[in-house]
Amino acid sequence: AGFQQLEEREYWLPAPLPNGSETRAPGVVARLSETPMSVRRWAPALGEHNRQVLNTMLGLSDDEINLAAGGKAG
Repeated sequence: AGFQQLEEREYWLPAPLPNGSETRAPGVVARLSETPMSVRRWAPALGEHNRQVLNTMLGLSDDEINLAAGGKAG
Protein backbone atom coordinates (compact mmCIF):
# COMPACT_ATOMS: atom_id res chain seq x y z
CA ALA A 1 0.00 0.00 0.00
CA GLY A 2 1.57 3.23 -1.15
CA PHE A 3 0.62 6.78 -1.79
CA GLN A 4 -1.19 6.97 -5.10
CA GLN A 5 -0.03 10.53 -5.82
CA LEU A 6 3.63 9.55 -5.46
CA GLU A 7 3.09 6.52 -7.67
CA GLU A 8 1.40 8.65 -10.35
CA ARG A 9 4.24 11.20 -10.29
CA GLU A 10 6.81 8.40 -10.64
CA TYR A 11 8.42 9.66 -7.44
CA TRP A 12 9.89 6.27 -6.53
CA LEU A 13 12.99 5.37 -8.53
CA PRO A 14 14.83 2.06 -8.85
CA ALA A 15 18.01 2.26 -6.77
CA PRO A 16 20.88 -0.25 -6.89
CA LEU A 17 21.84 -2.22 -3.79
CA PRO A 18 25.38 -3.46 -3.01
CA ASN A 19 24.33 -7.07 -3.69
CA GLY A 20 23.30 -6.19 -7.26
CA SER A 21 19.55 -6.17 -6.69
CA GLU A 22 17.35 -3.08 -6.67
CA THR A 23 15.05 -1.31 -4.26
CA ARG A 24 12.79 1.70 -4.61
CA ALA A 25 14.10 5.01 -3.30
CA PRO A 26 12.64 8.51 -3.13
CA GLY A 27 13.27 10.59 -6.21
CA VAL A 28 13.00 14.31 -6.84
CA VAL A 29 10.38 16.06 -4.72
CA ALA A 30 9.72 19.07 -6.94
CA ARG A 31 9.49 19.06 -10.72
CA LEU A 32 10.50 22.44 -12.09
CA SER A 33 10.23 23.13 -15.81
CA GLU A 34 13.10 25.63 -16.05
CA THR A 35 15.48 24.04 -13.56
CA PRO A 36 14.90 20.28 -13.61
CA MET A 37 16.48 18.22 -10.85
CA SER A 38 17.70 14.64 -10.81
CA VAL A 39 19.17 12.15 -8.36
CA ARG A 40 22.95 12.31 -8.76
CA ARG A 41 23.88 9.63 -6.26
CA TRP A 42 22.18 7.36 -3.79
CA ALA A 43 22.67 7.25 -0.05
CA PRO A 44 25.68 5.15 0.98
CA ALA A 45 25.20 1.59 2.17
CA LEU A 46 25.43 0.95 5.90
CA GLY A 47 29.12 0.92 6.79
CA GLU A 48 30.25 1.82 3.27
CA HIS A 49 32.60 4.58 4.46
CA ASN A 50 33.69 3.12 7.80
CA ARG A 51 37.35 2.70 6.89
CA GLN A 52 37.56 6.19 5.37
CA VAL A 53 36.03 7.76 8.50
CA LEU A 54 38.27 5.78 10.85
CA ASN A 55 41.37 6.74 8.81
CA THR A 56 40.68 10.40 8.14
CA MET A 57 38.60 11.52 11.10
CA LEU A 58 40.02 9.36 13.88
CA GLY A 59 43.52 8.98 12.48
CA LEU A 60 43.59 5.19 12.80
CA SER A 61 45.97 3.22 10.61
CA ASP A 62 44.81 0.28 8.51
CA ASP A 63 46.56 -2.07 10.93
CA GLU A 64 44.71 -0.55 13.91
CA ILE A 65 41.38 -0.80 12.12
CA ASN A 66 42.03 -4.42 11.11
CA LEU A 67 43.06 -5.32 14.65
CA ALA A 68 39.98 -3.69 16.20
CA ALA A 69 37.65 -5.29 13.65
CA GLY A 70 39.21 -8.71 13.78
CA GLY A 71 40.20 -8.26 10.13
CA LYS A 72 36.62 -7.47 9.03
CA ALA A 73 36.60 -3.70 8.51
CA GLY A 74 36.08 -2.84 4.86
